[in-house]
Amino acid sequence: MISLSGTLPALLVFTTVARLRLAGSWRGRAKAVARLRPVVAGIVAAEDGSGAEQLRALSARLHRAERRALTEVVLSFLAKIRGPARQPLLDQLMHDGTVPRAYQDVHSRSWVRRAHGADILGRAGPPAAAEELAALLNDPTAEVRNIAAAGLPIVLDGERVDRWVVDALLRTATGARQLPAGLVVEVLHRLGSPVTPQLLVALSSGSDEVREIAAQTLGLLGATAGAEAAAGLAEVVHEPGGTTAVRARAASALGRLGLPAAVDPLLGALEEEQPPQVRRAAATALAELGSPTAIAPLTRLLDSGYSLASTAASSLARLGPRGLAALAEVARDHPGSTAGRYAQAELARHGVRGQRPARTPAAEPELTGTQLTGTRYWSR
Repeated sequence: MISLSGTLPALLVFTTVARLRLAGSWRGRAKAVARLRPVVAGIVAAEDGSGAEQLRALSARLHRAERRALTEVVLSFLAKIRGPARQPLLDQLMHDGTVPRAYQDVHSRSWVRRAHGADILGRAGPPAAAEELAALLNDPTAEVRNIAAAGLPIVLDGERVDRWVVDALLRTATGARQLPAGLVVEVLHRLGSPVTPQLLVALSSGSDEVREIAAQTLGLLGATAGAEAAAGLAEVVHEPGGTTAVRARAASALGRLGLPAAVDPLLGALEEEQPPQVRRAAATALAELGSPTAIAPLTRLLDSGYSLASTAASSLARLGPRGLAALAEVARDHPGSTAGRYAQAELARHGVRGQRPARTPAAEPELTGTQLTGTRYWSR
């Protein structure tokens, strides 16, 4: 029988020493990071074009552990800097081997190394790294796919977005290796208005999942997507035989565009023959646009079922004094009706007495279709 009386104490001592060394290593790196951060900040702030040389000289004076800390600091600065000031940092990561190693890591058998390589390329890779990241969108591990997708807008910052990049992202909407739809929308949105033409193609001919992503992204792009996007979304809203989810998503996107051309298609989507989900989305979108022409159609919806009527009441309140006046009028004239109760409830939420009509300025100027970029799309 083998005795463990001497082995266990030795193992305990070994484990304790290893933990102390690891703790000391982390403390040492934290101190090095704190010491190097202001130095790197000064180098980045310099405008004499010597940033790359200064970082290289600094790295040469450091020992191995400090060079790892320098890499950590450089990566942290990259997350906060855009434009030409990034170039010295990118050059340093290429010079010290961080980026070349990342190119090797993305082809590793270990998903942890592939994820690490994708993270480095996404933060510090050149525009050409988009090809490696796009290939990783089909990686068998979800974490690797997510990290690769998030890195695409960074490596393509200010660069031309090729069609294959958008196609690769949209392909992840379906299949066994799909990405979360919200992540795909976020990445496409960060790529900016250059992706609009490809999104319009996807909106008209893609699968339902792809069409929903395209519609939502076009809405987030707002007015930069242009009149062509408004026309494409309006067509989907009234598409015969189109799925309700896609049509409702298109209606919501029309409200976010902030274009006067979106009003009429949304008013048409309020009609009784339209699916309830589409009507609710259109009611909310009209409130986002702030168009006064929506007041009468929305008021008529107060006599509908709970979900649609409550959405209409909320949208009227968001239209400002005129919308509140319409609610007060319904509450006063029809106090016991379904419409009157919804109007009273909404007025109560806004601290307005339902039995009294809200005061409307006698000479309130007309709202115009002047487009604003932001949360309010119609101005006085």
